[in-house]
Amino acid sequence: MKNILVFDVGTTSMKCILYSEKFKELFATSIEYSIETKDGIIAQIDANIYFETFTECVQAVLNSGIKKEDISAVSFTTQGETLIPVDKLGNPLCKAIVWLDTRAQKEAEYIKQKILTKEFYKTTGLYDIDGAVPISKLLYIRRNNPTIYDMVHKFLLLEDYLIFKLTGLFISEKSIQASTGWYDITGEKLFDKMFQICNIEKEKIPCILPCGTDVGTVTDEAAVITGLSKNTHVITAAMDQVSSAIGAGNVTEGIVTETTGTALVVGATVKVPDFDISKPVTVYKHYNNMFIYMPYFPSAGIVHKWLRNTVFPEVNQKAESLGVSPYTLIEDEAKLS
Repeated sequence: MKNILVFDVGTTSMKCILYSEKFKELFATSIEYSIETKDGIIAQIDANIYFETFTECVQAVLNSGIKKEDISAVSFTTQGETLIPVDKLGNPLCKAIVWLDTRAQKEAEYIKQKILTKEFYKTTGLYDIDGAVPISKLLYIRRNNPTIYDMVHKFLLLEDYLIFKLTGLFISEKSIQASTGWYDITGEKLFDKMFQICNIEKEKIPCILPCGTDVGTVTDEAAVITGLSKNTHVITAAMDQVSSAIGAGNVTEGIVTETTGTALVVGATVKVPDFDISKPVTVYKHYNNMFIYMPYFPSAGIVHKWLRNTVFPEVNQKAESLGVSPYTLIEDEAKLS
């Protein structure tokens, strides 16, 4: 059977769904994890947790009775902006700097002084340079952790890291690169000027492939660790919000969709983006050579998790015993109010 195993790697949880080749849902699970936060600007996590959680999800799939030989392909849709510097062996050199992390604000201000905002926007699709943008984080590492910077073989994003863990290859894809500030989204190439401004070697960025590319099969080592077959193929997907828009059918002009996850994101597809609009919004690479406007608000669904853990701390254990979502119990409580 040619089943497809897909992972949505979010800010605070990993969702896993196994589809048949006709996209019938065969199995689904999710596992939560926590990010470390500090001083209102630090947001990080041990990168190994992502792969460990991935492995747990795979085991849950196999424990459901699915045979590993029946999983023909694996793909990831992940958050953008999360940066993971690795050495030549793919080992993380520090904790993953999560997309919410803004410690690199000074570096962002430096970059702003070196390039016109309009030029940056028309090239990268990002209308502002702040401490959360990967190019700022990358410069932060070079300035504040030069020893780590010198050891870096590749600066990976989250999807790139998981692809490496399964294939041993340093690969990225276009839509997630659009979140970095170092990628030219219309020219579909690295933004040379940005690397010159930050004095950073382009060689530290992985190979960038189109979404939906077959990278290769699972390595022997990864097969042993995860339980997957070494014949399972690993496919590039897309940044989570782009994938969400595609899944909702938002692939042609005139369609607008909204997604509520950790952040609230609106998507509007266009053939050619207008970079001269009075109120600029983020633009990403999209399906079939299209582009997508994506204004967003960073705090949305994550508030539900805070509510669950702070106001209803007892609900997790009760939900587990009943085999339901804790949010279902909270909704039931709200209906009685």
